[in-house]
Amino acid sequence: MAYIRHPWRERPLEAEQERLLAALPEAWNRELSPLMKAIRDEVNRLGGDRITTDGDASIQRTDRTIFADTADAAQTLTMPPAADVDDQHFFFKKVDSTANYVSIVFDGTEECDGAGTVVLTLQYTTVEIVSNGVGYDIASSYP
Repeated sequence: MAYIRHPWRERPLEAEQERLLAALPEAWNRELSPLMKAIRDEVNRLGGDRITTDGDASIQRTDRTIFADTADAAQTLTMPPAADVDDQHFFFKKVDSTANYVSIVFDGTEECDGAGTVVLTLQYTTVEIVSNGVGYDIASSYP
């Protein structure tokens, strides 16, 4: 049998392992759960929610990837104020092949690269928009 030497006594190694294993759930809840929640929150902030729209909608600060299905009608997607989502990225994609379009509009007098509206007209057209705190910029688009 293996022993752990303490200055005041000897204990069997198995007993020490049992004590440590018994303390593990409490340590997890006390130390790691808040860390895991913070990591999960940060991943959600960066990755955000994936949504599919089939009509006019207001984009929320937690929405990151927006698939627009305009099979029934054209859509207007309204962005939140740029100051509320500073440095956040939003990805838009038109997923259907109809002639209906997706209009991305901005709060008040805000603009995206000098325009008040970004329009997606073709199937699989994508655009990535990022807030600069006072307006929006197009980070990438295809085609």
